[in-house]
Amino acid sequence: MNHIHIEFLKSFFNLFNADISITEIRNAMEYYGLVKWDEQNVQPVRWVNIFHDHALEAAADLCDFLLSNRLVDSDKITVTEPELYNLLQHEWPEAKIRIAIDCLLCIDIKMIDSGKETDSFYIHF
Repeated sequence: MNHIHIEFLKSFFNLFNADISITEIRNAMEYYGLVKWDEQNVQPVRWVNIFHDHALEAAADLCDFLLSNRLVDSDKITVTEPELYNLLQHEWPEAKIRIAIDCLLCIDIKMIDSGKETDSFYIHF
């Protein structure tokens, strides 16, 4: 189990005010888990990681930044991409900003309902 992958998933689902528990990992890159808001609200999910660890670390940091600054409403970042870039440039190097934003916007975690992939969890502007 890759610790960086798990930390990213935790930070990502914090944006949705939810927790994730991993139930299975296949081929070290395909993660199955349960997203929980409470005991009655649980969503099975599947995520195939295609990113390098440094991109996921940056994306996790971005998730934490968005959450702590209250810059997400549901699945939408509430500032524009240039505004977010300006907020981050005082704290992060440019390369980290670009990698973090690019990675986060490409994340697509599939919801599984009745054994089939249905909708997705993702973040967008």
